[in-house]
Amino acid sequence: MIAWLSLTKKELRLGFISFLIPVIAFIAVAAIATFFGYRAGYTWEVLAVVSVVATGMQVFYLTYYLLSSLQSERKKLHLWLHNPLPAYALLLAKVVAGLFSMIVTLMLTVGVFFTATHLSDDFSAYIPWSLIYENAWIVGLHYFMFAIDLAVWFLFYWMIYLLLTRYIAPFFSFVVTFIIVIVTSTIYGWFTNSLFYHKITRWGEIDGSEMLKNFQIDAEISKESTEFATEIGGMSVYMGEYVFGIAVALLLFFVASWMLDRKVEV
Repeated sequence: MIAWLSLTKKELRLGFISFLIPVIAFIAVAAIATFFGYRAGYTWEVLAVVSVVATGMQVFYLTYYLLSSLQSERKKLHLWLHNPLPAYALLLAKVVAGLFSMIVTLMLTVGVFFTATHLSDDFSAYIPWSLIYENAWIVGLHYFMFAIDLAVWFLFYWMIYLLLTRYIAPFFSFVVTFIIVIVTSTIYGWFTNSLFYHKITRWGEIDGSEMLKNFQIDAEISKESTEFATEIGGMSVYMGEYVFGIAVALLLFFVASWMLDRKVEV
């Protein structure tokens, strides 16, 4: 455990540049947007919109972080693979380091969003804060589950790419991996729409309609009384779908670890 913690600290140091780039990019874009927003008289509103967009884009943060980290390791792959820890521990250290960086970056963008919306007279009066606070954990849980799911699929395909580079040139390895991504995504999409998938996952129904209908929002967003309304209809989710998704993610992670351990040798 101590060796794995030391490895995770090393991953945090290795990914420091990857951590800084989005932070600096957000600060730069926010500063430019704030400047133009100030000139138009909507300083806090523009800053809030930039923060929402940045927060949404960070669902891809973990995948970006892993891509950057694994690309750096590829230059000295023999050193990384000579680590006595098993492959799943090596990959898990990168995932944990990426999640830590992601949380810190999210705290920045979400913090700016809350600050800007509270300081905005146009936004603060119309946003249902109590509802947001009440359901924030559900949104956050699904946000992180989606980000981790994307990252695990990426790790799986990255190991296939590394494996192919042992036999063919990197460019052709990339092309073949891309074709595999298209084919497997199509097959998986077809499977998740099949009757068999519905039969094995449609259990443990959770009725989300009562919660979602409260998100009907009528907001006045300008002095000209421009109004918009968003209505979300009834929707049910199933525990079976969550269990299936987690099982697939674990399977992909351990297959990726197995390929790194047994096939991607240097």
